[in-house]
Amino acid sequence: MDSKNRFVIIMAGGRGERFWPVSREKMPKQLLPLLGKRSFLQQAVDRVLPLVPAKNIFVITNEVQLPEVRKQLPKIPKQNLIAEPVGRDTCAAVTLGAALVGARSTTGVMAVLPADHVIPDEKKFQQVLNDSFDLASRGQAIVTIGIKPTEPATGYGYIHVGEALPPPSGAKKYKTTFFRAEQFVEKPHFDRALEYVNSGQYRWNAGMFVWSFVTITEGLQKHQPAMYAACQRWFKVANQPAKLAKVLAKEYPGIKKISIDYALMEHAQNVIVADGAFEWDDLGSWTALARHLKADPEGNCAVADFIHVDAARNIIFDARIKNRTRFHPGADRRRGVAGAQEPSAKGQGTGQKTGRGREVEKAGLTHHATSRVHVKVKRKFLPHRLLLRGALRHLETAKEKNTGYFYDWLQQHHLQATQYLVTFTP
Repeated sequence: MDSKNRFVIIMAGGRGERFWPVSREKMPKQLLPLLGKRSFLQQAVDRVLPLVPAKNIFVITNEVQLPEVRKQLPKIPKQNLIAEPVGRDTCAAVTLGAALVGARSTTGVMAVLPADHVIPDEKKFQQVLNDSFDLASRGQAIVTIGIKPTEPATGYGYIHVGEALPPPSGAKKYKTTFFRAEQFVEKPHFDRALEYVNSGQYRWNAGMFVWSFVTITEGLQKHQPAMYAACQRWFKVANQPAKLAKVLAKEYPGIKKISIDYALMEHAQNVIVADGAFEWDDLGSWTALARHLKADPEGNCAVADFIHVDAARNIIFDARIKNRTRFHPGADRRRGVAGAQEPSAKGQGTGQKTGRGREVEKAGLTHHATSRVHVKVKRKFLPHRLLLRGALRHLETAKEKNTGYFYDWLQQHHLQATQYLVTFTP
């Protein structure tokens, strides 16, 4: 299959809640360099460039995040970076993506991929995606990439797979195994998830799809006629960015809010599951980040240069790409905490030399550059939600957003502090 007829739609919306306080509405998870020096969105584009030309890659985001998306993806044509006026779930994004692809090529095949997944082995992913493109181009198949479960996770939907399918007539044998999809299953409770994993007949629903323009529009016409009608209207103006923006601003708020799973996948009879035989993670929280970081003997994981005093099972993150300084937590061993320092973070210091302050000085710090924060926890401790902030105004914001906790911040603040000593009282 000619790569010129391949397209990729990357869904890159979100509200920036999962990795707060580093993430924000303007800078959600997919725009952050949490693992490495490139954001998840940039990594998602990097993974598909060997298979699809840059001019055939579209990113669907929102108006708040569009400026940063443009900044991070200078090689993607500006007209390919589309902002939804409002969020209307994945079916609306898929419908918009189909209109964009169809306007370029009615014989095109498109992959729909999330922007925020962690896929360390790019080569294996590319092999599966390449085979899926080829299969989707040969007929009316809806291909979804399913991930073989490594644990009885209750946060993912599952797909019950049937028999393995032979390659289509005239096609050489694929390196990827394809299965007939028997059933899409909602997020299960633990015991049911354990049954799924032990059976070997279920895959995680990773939200990655491949289909031709003809196949997706026929599916919408059959199962979501209102979406199909919208696709037809958007198709007519998809190559005129100004007109498309006006039409979307007018029509998008009235579009039905529904996921592509509910809208199409659970009803279609032509769904095929590609066996995603590669490492994958839908990084959903600070604690999940630890799975991809090397821990020290005390269980501390860090994206920073840091020294600890009596600290265990902590996640330390310095959001600055350049000039990452030492980040110094001192935490109660009975509790874990995620500490996050933003690029603009300032400190809050005491000017007092407590016992721990002297210990930090012995480790090579100067106390005037060390910010000491004391946190009093009133309710059940959720380590991935208690995140260190810098300047006093940021701390007040943290207090407002996490009403389940009571923060007892020390009064004096040192605006130049870039190193932190954190203690906790349960």
